[in-house]
Amino acid sequence: LRVNPIFAATNVRVVSVTDAAIPWWTGFPEGGSPELMPMYLETASASRTQDEELASGMAAELRNAGLMADADRRDGDAATEILAAAYAYEADLIVVGMRGRTGLNRLVLGSVARNVLQHATCSVLVVRE
Repeated sequence: LRVNPIFAATNVRVVSVTDAAIPWWTGFPEGGSPELMPMYLETASASRTQDEELASGMAAELRNAGLMADADRRDGDAATEILAAAYAYEADLIVVGMRGRTGLNRLVLGSVARNVLQHATCSVLVVRE
């Protein structure tokens, strides 16, 4: 990774969000069932660990390229948490990836990039996967 010298003084915050809510399609209420909870807790913990490693790894890669970068792993709705982080850190730019889902998947799952783009108070760069 090479960084243009113009960005040398840039502070970067890598935000990774774990959506650990119980999926609506399980048919279980938020409290969950006793059989579901151990599996859910294990899966949520693994997701948090993976997301923390992802954010930390990317921040380290950016630091190695000469930028000042920190990792921030959060829980919740991705768009909401990205926007909250941008607001809290007074971001000038949000860079968000887009998977390119279409049709029913996009309708049901929504679009993090679209929601960030519509509600951000700063510039947004959407990068396609």
